[in-house]
Amino acid sequence: MLIVKDIVVEYLEKNGFDGLMHDNDCCCSTNNICDDMTSDCQPAYKIPCDCEDDCDFHMTRTKNETN
Repeated sequence: MLIVKDIVVEYLEKNGFDGLMHDNDCCCSTNNICDDMTSDCQPAYKIPCDCEDDCDFHMTRTKNETN
C-alpha cells in the first residue's frame, strides 16, 4: 500500500526534483522525506552547502546550472 510519502517521492523523482523545502530553514531530500512534511512544503533542487553549519546540502526552488 502506498503512503503519502511514497506518492510525494514518486512525483518529485518523476519531475526531476531532489526533495522538498519549507521556508529557508527546513529541507529534505527524496531519499529521506521527513515526518514533518506539510502542505507548505514545495518541490526543490539540491545545491551545495555554502554555510558554516554542519550540513550536506541546501535546497532551492529554482533549478540552476550547478544542479
